[in-house]
Amino acid sequence: MTKVKDLTPNQVKISNIGSHQFTISWLTEEKTTGAIIYGESREEVERQRGKIKVAEDQRGKDFFSRIHWVVIKNLLPEKNYYFVIKSGESVFFKKPEGSWAKEAGIADQQKTSSEIKGEKENSLFISGVIVDQNERPIKEALVFLKIPGRSFPLSTLSDKDGRWFLNLVNFYFLDLTQKVSPDSKTNLFFLHIQTEEGKERSAYFIPKLSNPLVIKIPTNE
Repeated sequence: MTKVKDLTPNQVKISNIGSHQFTISWLTEEKTTGAIIYGESREEVERQRGKIKVAEDQRGKDFFSRIHWVVIKNLLPEKNYYFVIKSGESVFFKKPEGSWAKEAGIADQQKTSSEIKGEKENSLFISGVIVDQNERPIKEALVFLKIPGRSFPLSTLSDKDGRWFLNLVNFYFLDLTQKVSPDSKTNLFFLHIQTEEGKERSAYFIPKLSNPLVIKIPTNE
């Protein structure tokens, strides 16, 4: 008997929330493509008609992976957007208990942050590299970073060399009205990493911005 592929989204997370964008990421047990169907009307998104849009995975609409990372762009500040997840050729909806299923739930929603007028474009980068026990780089791992109890998470994917970069000035407070001003000397950060093979690492730390974090993930666990 042919095994039916399980393409159900799990560990769905929202990150990188700003006034004009946010990121949705999730994992699947099998490799598949991923996209987000979204819009300003819950009913239109759920029925997949009307003024809806589709955002593809950042690595391309035909990219197969167990890790999916989609950026929703060109949004309006302080506005609710509704979305469902397209995994492979199936559309998944959020159930009341938080899991996702086909044809058995509603569209999820996320509000964009306030727009900060006159804000200067600054940068305060933190970086790292993810390797296995043989020092080989792990590419396309999901990296989440937040200030516990204060900010929404930021996220990114590691590149082909296992390296990742995040701009700390993009942290927003949990009420989305103001940005957090991270102090690299006193702020405690929480880092969480997920690889396509299902390995995970988490750590609390006070970063040294001049030194990349080296995260080693054994492949034989």
